[in-house]
Amino acid sequence: MKGVIIALCIWCLQLPLHAADEQPQVTEIDTTSFAYANVMYEKGEFKKAASTYASLIERNGNSATLYYNLGNCYYRLQMTGPAILAYERALLLQPGNHDASYNLELANRRTRDEINSKPESLFRIGWRNFTTITHARAWGICAIIFFWIAFAGWAVYQLPKFRAWQRYGFFSALTAVLLGLICLSAALGRNAYDAGNSYGIVMSPSAIIKSEPSETSTNLALIHEGFKLAILKANQDWTEVSMPDGTRGWVHNNDYERIDPF
Repeated sequence: MKGVIIALCIWCLQLPLHAADEQPQVTEIDTTSFAYANVMYEKGEFKKAASTYASLIERNGNSATLYYNLGNCYYRLQMTGPAILAYERALLLQPGNHDASYNLELANRRTRDEINSKPESLFRIGWRNFTTITHARAWGICAIIFFWIAFAGWAVYQLPKFRAWQRYGFFSALTAVLLGLICLSAALGRNAYDAGNSYGIVMSPSAIIKSEPSETSTNLALIHEGFKLAILKANQDWTEVSMPDGTRGWVHNNDYERIDPF
C-alpha cells in the first residue's frame, strides 16, 4: 500500500508539472499604465482603455485580468469577435473566472450564427465541465495531497500504538485514495483536453467554410464574427476546422484568430 501511494504521488507530480510548462507565463503588470486604463474605462474612453490594456499585454505578458478588462472594452465598443476572443483567453489563463464566463455568455448572444451542437451524453458534458474547472497542475497537486493523507491513514491503521484509531485510519485512507484517484483522473482528463483541443474565433465580419483548402472549392457554410471553431490542422493559407454540428471544412487563416497563441 505504501509503495503504491508513493508511486502515485511521483506520477502525479510529473504529469501536472509537464502540463504546467505549456501554460502561459504571467508577469507583473505596469501599475501606472493599468491605473490609467482603468480611469479611461470609467470615463467611457473605451478605445483608449483597450489600447492601453493591449499594450500592457504586449509589454508585460499574458494576464487573465488584462484580457478580461480588454474584453469589457471591446464589448462596450460593440466589437463582438475581439470581445469573445479576450474573454476566452482570460478563461484559458484562469478557468474559474466567473465574471469572464458570464460576460462571455453575454458576448456570445450577440453572434449571428446558431448551429446545433453534435449530441453528447450528459456524463461526458459533466465530466468535461468538472475537469476544466482548473488546470492539470492543480488537479495533480490535489491528488498528491489526498495520496499523502491516505498514506498517513494507512500508517495509523498499521501501527499498534494507534490501535484505538485503526478504524478511523483505515476509512480515512480508503476515502483519500478514492478522492486522489478522482483528482488524478481529472488531471489526466484536463491534460488530454488541453492537448487535443485548439480553438479559434472568427474575426472577420463573415467567413466561408470550404470543402477543400481552395477558393474554387464548394462552400459548406457561412459563419460570422465571434463564431468559435475547433482547429484541426493548418497550412500556410488555410486551416481545417470542425464546427459544433460535426461539419469539417477549411477556413482562410485571415478570417480567424487562435484563442491560444501563447
